[in-house]
Amino acid sequence: MPPSPDQAPSRHDDQPRGDQSAAPPARIRRTARRLGVGATLIAVSVAVLLLAAGYRAHRDAESEILSETETLTDMAADHTARFIEAADLMLDRLRQLGEQTEWNDPAQSVRLTAELRRLRGFMPAAIRLGVWDGEGKRLTSTEDELPAGFSIADRPYFIAHATGPDGESRGLAISEPMTSKLDGSTILVLSRRLNRPDGSFAGIVTLSFNPIELVRHPLRPHRNEPLSIRWMRDDQQPLAAEGPLPGTVGIAAQSRVGSYPLLVETRMPENAVRERWLARVYPYLALGLVVLFGFGASAWMLLRWASTEDVYRSTLATLATRLRRSNADLEERVDERTKALSDMVAQRDLLLKEVNHRLKNSLQLACALVQMQGQSVTGPEARQQLADTVARLQAIARVHDQLYQTEDVRRVAAATYLHSLCADLEQSALASQRFWRIIVAADESVELPTDQAVPVGLMVNELVTNALKHGQPTASDGNAWTVEVGLVRIDDGQGGGQLRLSVRDHGPGLPGGALPRKDGSLGMKLLNGLTRQLNASLAVENAAPGARIVVTFRPQDVA
Repeated sequence: MPPSPDQAPSRHDDQPRGDQSAAPPARIRRTARRLGVGATLIAVSVAVLLLAAGYRAHRDAESEILSETETLTDMAADHTARFIEAADLMLDRLRQLGEQTEWNDPAQSVRLTAELRRLRGFMPAAIRLGVWDGEGKRLTSTEDELPAGFSIADRPYFIAHATGPDGESRGLAISEPMTSKLDGSTILVLSRRLNRPDGSFAGIVTLSFNPIELVRHPLRPHRNEPLSIRWMRDDQQPLAAEGPLPGTVGIAAQSRVGSYPLLVETRMPENAVRERWLARVYPYLALGLVVLFGFGASAWMLLRWASTEDVYRSTLATLATRLRRSNADLEERVDERTKALSDMVAQRDLLLKEVNHRLKNSLQLACALVQMQGQSVTGPEARQQLADTVARLQAIARVHDQLYQTEDVRRVAAATYLHSLCADLEQSALASQRFWRIIVAADESVELPTDQAVPVGLMVNELVTNALKHGQPTASDGNAWTVEVGLVRIDDGQGGGQLRLSVRDHGPGLPGGALPRKDGSLGMKLLNGLTRQLNASLAVENAAPGARIVVTFRPQDVA
């Protein structure tokens, strides 16, 4: 009896049952093999990216070291120039006193000796001052222990001044490093010539100091790299050095010290770039090795598992565990690197604020030196010029003071800056005329980048000073003795905004309705130069009474 259709054998019943059990592992092995090949390709890609990132990091480290070396060189040169300028002012003052003193009068000699000790107190370093007659013998000095018969007649700097033509001054002379006759130390001597009324040689004034004083510059305590700095003359004659030997091969930068025949050279050793590069690339290298190890191990295990039927499940579990650990390690290292970068940014901002603070202090020192020089000037015009110079330096110092006190060192709050600047100018005006008041009306939202804040401050200083000098009202009304300073935004109709700076007085106004064009006027030259620097337009308006000076310019974007 044939089987019924319900009892007919199935086609699947004819196949071996072992085929059904072997099919799923085969598909899994093929998938694992593809994953292994993919992991290998990822590992190779990561290795290539690591090499590219390492090369880029090395170039960045080299560029940063070079930029920092140039910056440190410029700052060391500026520091040295300020030291030499202060010493030159002191020598010029000493020269005037030496030529005016009657040395046969003991009372005048004693007064000059006391003045020498007072002048030495203005310098931040230990120095020696001296006045020497035409034979090289001491007239007076700050050193009491000089032996009897002490003379500098054989010193090259004395001979250079003594052999010069009568009536001709060589200006400030800087000697080569030499050994002090007094204590055997190495010294540098700055000197100027003394002339008699007929122009003949009467002696010299000297300021001597140890070259190590040039080394004491403000940024050295902040450096970690083995920095080398040396000071030398134009003819490469070394004066002073700091750090490792300056002949070491590495990244170097040179800068001239003002207008003096001196050079400053800063040098970083070659290993500074390598150390900076390693410090920067190490986190990425560690991360890359972890990634390479993870993907390489994964590829090896996947491919090995694909050829081993019995262990594929345990291999997948091991791979998942290691990937989770790698991801956790990567996330931890990324967090550490992010924190390190944040600390570096904070340190950079702190250093920038410190630089602005030191610049402000340096400008205040320059103001003090100019004021000290003004005390020795008798002419009213020269004294006024020095007072104007102090006001301009204080306007610049105000910018750096604002930058030091704010969190963002790239921009200055215009309203705060103008209030502080005009408060200083009002105090100066009240010292001579008690009726003056300066009123400031500035938009609180205006912020200026540093490159514009300095010329704007100098321009306000010049315009307000000019108004205080020439804008005195004829009326006796106290409200007329005011100078109004304004800074507002205006719409230029071109989709952007401009700033309108105005200075108005209540005086007789300007003749002809225009600013005077005095040839040789430093104020007008400075005002015209600042207008060009700001790419601004300058206009004069009749305020009836008084005059209004209007400066219109476009604010720069801060990157």
